Amino acid sequence: MKDFLKYFLPATAGIYAFSHFNGGNVANALSLEKVDPAWVYGVVQDFNKSGYFSNNIDPVLIMSMIKQESSFNPNAKRFESHIVNKFSMYTSGDASIGLMQTLTSTANWLYSDMGYNKYIPSLEALKNPITSIYFGCAYLNWMLKRDEDLTNVQLAEYYNGGYGNSNTQTRSHAEKVIDNYNKYKMEGY
Repeated sequence: MKDFLKYFLPATAGIYAFSHFNGGNVANALSLEKVDPAWVYGVVQDFNKSGYFSNNIDPVLIMSMIKQESSFNPNAKRFESHIVNKFSMYTSGDASIGLMQTLTSTANWLYSDMGYNKYIPSLEALKNPITSIYFGCAYLNWMLKRDEDLTNVQLAEYYNGGYGNSNTQTRSHAEKVIDNYNKYKMEGY
């Protein structure tokens, strides 16, 4: 693992913030423009070892999804005015936030109705790389609990468009995720 993003510090409300060393300076995670793919790999491995999810989540798939969703930028945000539901943290529309571009409504739904409550979702929490990865993995785990035979292509497609949704856009997105996946595998992950 690179020398950056080395350790975690507990924060309030059950959410974990983290710091990293960069040339001897400690920097806040929310000031980062990018996180390291190898660090993401380690976080997902730790989640799998912790037993947070009933299925092991493929760390390389998560890295590949993050590359496509946010280019490893924990502050990435995309507002979706057409998505309106009771779980959204916005009064009109919703937003995809953080590394995994998790919709606020999806994180709230996973937390309140599906029992994925290791971290508390909020607009700021979803910018936290660990919280973002947790809710992204939780959504994949939820899909795998419904159908354990889903392929990585299907997981990437449904992650992008909603479970069971398939169209030209989601298929194109999934192809890019799988291209990323194959490149990471060639790099030895």
